[in-house]
Amino acid sequence: MTRTYLVTGSASGIGAATVDYLRDRGAHVIGVDRHRADITVDLAADEGRAELVAQTRDLAHGRLDAVIACAGVGLLDPVTLKVNYFGAVATLEGLRPLLAAGTDPRAAVVSSFAALLPSNPRLVEAALAGDESKATKVAEEAIAQRDHRTTPTPRRSTHSTAGSADTRSPSNGPAPA
Repeated sequence: MTRTYLVTGSASGIGAATVDYLRDRGAHVIGVDRHRADITVDLAADEGRAELVAQTRDLAHGRLDAVIACAGVGLLDPVTLKVNYFGAVATLEGLRPLLAAGTDPRAAVVSSFAALLPSNPRLVEAALAGDESKATKVAEEAIAQRDHRTTPTPRRSTHSTAGSADTRSPSNGPAPA
């Protein structure tokens, strides 16, 4: 039986490489992104998150075997928090019933190098409490103050290719100091 996967961030980077890898091996893959995808939604918004669940239910015929959450941005903006954290959480929570109906369900979340940087305890507390409004406010304050504990400036660009997904060799990692 063909497994059904949902991959967020499917239009570029690690998400696109993952989609190619899975499709090359015969999987049914539902891609999710803001453009060039089976489901086009904005995971920074509640409406986009709800639409993701509704469209997935239809396209997956009520069941998923795996979710791979790759969607992410690296901007000095609260949208990064909204997509990278709250979007991923909403994706997994919203699709949980479809995963439960799948065969040997799996879920994976892909994060960027920013996860390796120091954090702001107030931001972490608000995020873990599920308080997106408060977390966004803390992020906005940190950006206004240029608090580098929560607003990293990327030092180099990173990329992923289908080859790196296939060979499991890293193409991404922390930037040198």
